[in-house]
Amino acid sequence: MNMMNRNTILSFEQATQQVFSEIGFSGIGSSDSENLSTGTNEFIATVGLTGQIQGFLSLGGTRASAIEFVRQMFQYMGMDEEEDNDFGQSCREALGELVNQICGRSSMLLELESINIDITPPTILVGTDLFLDVDKLEDILHKDITGEFGTFNLFVGVRSYM
Repeated sequence: MNMMNRNTILSFEQATQQVFSEIGFSGIGSSDSENLSTGTNEFIATVGLTGQIQGFLSLGGTRASAIEFVRQMFQYMGMDEEEDNDFGQSCREALGELVNQICGRSSMLLELESINIDITPPTILVGTDLFLDVDKLEDILHKDITGEFGTFNLFVGVRSYM
């Protein structure tokens, strides 16, 4: 198996920035993240990648950051969604749709490089000290995405079968 072009893995970060901007979040920061196994995630929203690139994209963070993100997102969209400070159904669905949109946009960007992928439906994991096992992945993108809502941990781990 060969390592893919670095621009290919960076397409996922580019897609993340585009989607956040389109739903109303400006001034989003991105920086290299610490080791994933620190276990600070209280949720992980993930989508699987299949096709010429196989792996997954996940967005994780604290419940407080997720709740604040969804509150601000609804506000930007002009919706009066009451989340009552709980990690409820609408919060989980919004996070699932967020990673779905990021992966969809990533798929479009990768197609410009003649790389075809399919994505799985999103999965939301909720708990304490969640972390991912990444031993068998060839290329990794691991970033902290920050905004007024707090910090999300963006992780993309892939293997190429091109």
